[in-house]
Amino acid sequence: MSVCYIILFALLFFIINVFIIQILWNYVVPCVFGVRPITFLQALALYILASLLFGRFIGLEALSLFSASTPYRANFSTFTP
Repeated sequence: MSVCYIILFALLFFIINVFIIQILWNYVVPCVFGVRPITFLQALALYILASLLFGRFIGLEALSLFSASTPYRANFSTFTP
């Protein structure tokens, strides 16, 4: 039963990320560049394109970026203001 919940959560997380991309695009880009708003399928294609260009799915990379197991944490701790 827990595998079903994990799959359902991952699917829900993926769909929410696509909606966030669509909402942000439709809020910012038409005002700045004068282009048309995009549909859900176009936002899905944009999400997949970005994941291919940057190597991972955007949402999963953002979740693990500042975890304790990543080497980024040690690098960020040495920065001074």
